[in-house]
Amino acid sequence: MSDEVVAISDSENLSTTIQETCEDTPLLGTGTSTSAFGQNKPTPRRRALLLAVICFVRIGMGMSYSLLSAFYGPETYRWKPRDEASRYSGIVTGVASPFLLLGAIFTGQVGLHQTSSESLIFLGLLLLFGSTLLFAFVGDITQWAEFFTFSVLLRMTTGFGQGMTDVASFAIGATTFPNHPGVTSGFLEQSWAIGIALGAPLGGWMRELGGFALPFYALAGIQAVQLLTSVCCLKSLDKDSSSEQKSTDGKGKTYPRSMFEVVSLRVLMTAVCGFLAVLLLGYPQGALAPFAESQLSLTSGETGLLLLLSATCYVIVTPIAGKLTEWLEPRLLLLSGLFLGVGGLVLMGLGKNLTKQIFAQVLLGLGLGISLASVFVILLLEARNMGFDVCEETNGVIYTIATIALTLGEMTGSAVGGPLAAEFGFFPVSVALATMVGGFAAMYFLVAVIAHSCASHGSSDS
Repeated sequence: MSDEVVAISDSENLSTTIQETCEDTPLLGTGTSTSAFGQNKPTPRRRALLLAVICFVRIGMGMSYSLLSAFYGPETYRWKPRDEASRYSGIVTGVASPFLLLGAIFTGQVGLHQTSSESLIFLGLLLLFGSTLLFAFVGDITQWAEFFTFSVLLRMTTGFGQGMTDVASFAIGATTFPNHPGVTSGFLEQSWAIGIALGAPLGGWMRELGGFALPFYALAGIQAVQLLTSVCCLKSLDKDSSSEQKSTDGKGKTYPRSMFEVVSLRVLMTAVCGFLAVLLLGYPQGALAPFAESQLSLTSGETGLLLLLSATCYVIVTPIAGKLTEWLEPRLLLLSGLFLGVGGLVLMGLGKNLTKQIFAQVLLGLGLGISLASVFVILLLEARNMGFDVCEETNGVIYTIATIALTLGEMTGSAVGGPLAAEFGFFPVSVALATMVGGFAAMYFLVAVIAHSCASHGSSDS
């Protein structure tokens, strides 16, 4: 085995680059195999089954994330007036996000270095299943303090389980398909988004059909099936190769022990691009409804359908954009996605008719899908540039960085969008946000060009 790490140029084709890296650098440090699973590389059919199982798991994760949003607020009317109920409902539904971050950081920083990604998926699913099942009994509580306290605690454990499952599923997915990180991450993100889109309407419908407990019983049933499916399809993945992987760390496999080992200017700027891309989509969630009601005379249900349009475009385009990263320069795709989002935001601020608003939501959804697919691939390429091998630990750390950026973007956009638009006006805030994102995208482009020029100059000198 050559100790030389394959250099990755910014202008190289992504598919060729990662293929060369996988051929020249053993993924598990054994010196004998280029498979992410050692000597027992799964067959193509087996790998496709693994991806399908992981996507199924992530759909359930998304459903557990959004299940409460449609009916928890009305449930609090037993104790609180409507204006207070919405505030408490926001606390309960939103508290999952910071604990999702904690679960992701724990998994990427500690979990994947101590055990396998399959075990972490099982633990995350068990935590989700237990939290969901216990939530079904919260509706029987008659005292407000206990009702609110147990709701918050169970949302915390739900968020932590989601973070564990999120990072572990990406680690195993990206390791299963090392030559196609864009397509793999696209399908994984698509599955998460489908779950989020399904959770709220199904939760509201089942609550009307059978009361507070029925949505949780139904979701717990789905999670039980996911748990059993994971046990059957993932647990037998390859125990021997997992043991080999852990025992050869000092013999050749190179992976970051901490996410701080892969932090560089370009990694940070790429993560900020992901943050801004999600911020662009999160901002309308809190800011569009008052504008749509006053300027377009839309009801809350019609506004919800308008926002669903951007989410639908994101779901559709993400795996397609992931495939494009294998043919085109991913940094250019990232910039294209950001500028599409900027155009959508400006049009949304200017749009005084429904047609412009529909087109704006399409642009926002397309921009987010293209941007996120590119962010994952760029971060993985940066890890390759630093000499880290393709393995679960490296992929987990990279996805932890991405998860931090994206979750913070979603939390910031939905939290500050409404208050800022109410204070300064929908159009000025939209234009200011678009200007900020566009300016950062231009700066990112300059940094990428300068880095590429320096790399090319260094290669010509050598």
